[in-house]
Amino acid sequence: MDRRLRVAFVHQPWSIVRPGHAGADSVVLWTEQVARRLARTCDVVCYSRLGDGLPAVERDAWGVEHRRVSGPIDRYLKFAFQQIDRWGLGDPRRPFFASAFAYRQFVAQVARDVHREQPDVVHVHNFSQFLPVLREAMPDESVLALHMHCEWLTQLDRPTVARRLESADLIIGVSDFLRDRIARAFPEHADRCRRVYNGADVDRFDVPDRPKAGPKQVLYVGRVSPEKGVHTLLEAFAAVALERDDVNLAIVGPERVVPYEMIVPFSDDPKVLAMSDWFRGGGGAYGEHLRALVAALPQDRVSFPGQEVEHEELPAHYRAGDVFAFPSIWDEPFGMPPVEAMAAGLPCVATRAGALPEVVEDGRTGLLVDRADPESLAGAILKLCADDALHAEMGAAARERARAKFRWEHVAHALVHEYRSAPVRGAHPAAMTE
Repeated sequence: MDRRLRVAFVHQPWSIVRPGHAGADSVVLWTEQVARRLARTCDVVCYSRLGDGLPAVERDAWGVEHRRVSGPIDRYLKFAFQQIDRWGLGDPRRPFFASAFAYRQFVAQVARDVHREQPDVVHVHNFSQFLPVLREAMPDESVLALHMHCEWLTQLDRPTVARRLESADLIIGVSDFLRDRIARAFPEHADRCRRVYNGADVDRFDVPDRPKAGPKQVLYVGRVSPEKGVHTLLEAFAAVALERDDVNLAIVGPERVVPYEMIVPFSDDPKVLAMSDWFRGGGGAYGEHLRALVAALPQDRVSFPGQEVEHEELPAHYRAGDVFAFPSIWDEPFGMPPVEAMAAGLPCVATRAGALPEVVEDGRTGLLVDRADPESLAGAILKLCADDALHAEMGAAARERARAKFRWEHVAHALVHEYRSAPVRGAHPAAMTE
């Protein structure tokens, strides 16, 4: 029997990981869900930042080993240099957070451990600057995978990124949209670009007997940040509320605005650039704008606590919903909340943004509208609220699609296939026992 594959996941360096508490961090959630499934047949280690009160090494209930490293120098440099990015004093396509100097202490500690342990696969999330450092610590026959959950590769300085990608054996995008953009930007590395969709724990979100009594509820789940279009949803709901007095809106997720320097300076999307002021100053202006929109709506029709919600609490929110709205303005790399909503049998109203047309089938599992278009968004919501037969048909199709395409088990299986077939420098890594 073949020996177990040894897989090391490298979290984003700011992630303080507590098993079972992913919160609104989709990358932490992804790693947690996939790692616990791989651990059935693989030896899995996850590297993350050391947080207060957490042990440096911990094995969770699923057999995944968590190794945490400290980085006080990283944090000092981050605070010292992020102002340069925010003030626009440097090259916007070479921000500090993506430089070889950022989080160097974190990756150096991970690399020392990788060199000692010699895993078969090292799987890095988003940070391309880690690739050369880790490649030096790994044998040629090991697979080094870069997994992109965002568009940084195509937005940052191309020559710099291209050199880093020479160290990668696999470049994974979470959607065809993202993979194809990377392959077009770096044709010399296109043969290593793959797509592995994100997933959901579909059985936990499934709601076979949805209650029909009472007002209908439009639901949004996700980070409350300008690029997610929550303000567009509130503007759309103003029109919905004028038409229907039996439809409410629930916004579930934390007010967590992406830092200005991590999205605006290297974006060429006019719709994102139009919101640039909302990303400044910690996002306080955006929160004030949302609360002003809520105050103008009929009283008690909108629930918007703006607080962190544990992922384990989300099924109850989906169970209370009738229509799921996901009004992203930026090009969404994937969109995990729509998959969870589909698993719960909710038809989705989403924008034609990035990968969302790959997730939501327009006219079958939901309706797609243009970005930043509150009138079209309101029309789609009203259509699903008014037509019970269409609502039921799309909800059933959504559940079926989530179960067929987006289980975490599918993600784990696809990853192992990519690991085993990667065009690595030496021999292929040890086969995973089936």
